[in-house]
Amino acid sequence: MYDWTFGVLGGCLSVLFDYERTHADVWVMKEYGVRDSWSKVVSVPYLDDPEKSSYSIPVCLLRNGEILLVFGSGLVVYNPKSNAFRYPRINGLEEVNIYVESLVSPNIHDGGQRQEQ
Repeated sequence: MYDWTFGVLGGCLSVLFDYERTHADVWVMKEYGVRDSWSKVVSVPYLDDPEKSSYSIPVCLLRNGEILLVFGSGLVVYNPKSNAFRYPRINGLEEVNIYVESLVSPNIHDGGQRQEQ
């Protein structure tokens, strides 16, 4: 089983598949609406974390190939070449929330069809 989260990565539609705390795969749709344009960007192993945090969304791809992700309520950078993690420290930042502009209403949960009451 897995959980998935949609987002935007490098201006492209992205999805993060979280495989029950073993690893998370990040995919992007290079050409919007073209099913065959999905490509896997990275597979991120899970960190040892006593709080059982999870990856929720990729934030950006860095020029050196690293990926910045939200992990729990903070940030983590993963380097797939060295299989290493680092934690960016930002003074005064205690929690991270991601905002992405969208024309899709977060209140539509029924496939876009509203029920008349």
